[in-house]
Amino acid sequence: MNKISKNPDETQKCGAVFYRSIKKWPSLILLKGPLGAGKTQFARGFIQSFLKKKTVVTSPSYSLVNAYKVGRKSLYHIDLYRLQSTDDLESVGLWDFFDGPNIILVEWAEKLPALWPQNVSIFEVTIELKSENERAITIQPFLQST
Repeated sequence: MNKISKNPDETQKCGAVFYRSIKKWPSLILLKGPLGAGKTQFARGFIQSFLKKKTVVTSPSYSLVNAYKVGRKSLYHIDLYRLQSTDDLESVGLWDFFDGPNIILVEWAEKLPALWPQNVSIFEVTIELKSENERAITIQPFLQST
């Protein structure tokens, strides 16, 4: 999927629409793009769609993880901007998030290792700055090398 977003509301809407296309749990969503590209706006729309309500969604820059729960399903919003080492991933329990019907939504996914459990559906969301207001959003399945 390719989309041009002309403002933050469109980026948020793109996240909401993408959430509704998720069919397999657990799923891992890898958000990539430079600072200010709109990763958190995309995540906000995605998370609000999961929760089925408008709510305040902030990036977990300092806590690393914000968790949301609806019934048996959980969504973990992770921000790795301040990640010092991959050992920090162990301290937040990242690998445990793949057990059960969960979605793991990761900002600054470039900082993650590239190997994931085989039972996980993985998508890569790349947001590129085209101009001050325009963003190019590309969503594609992430193919792991074996």
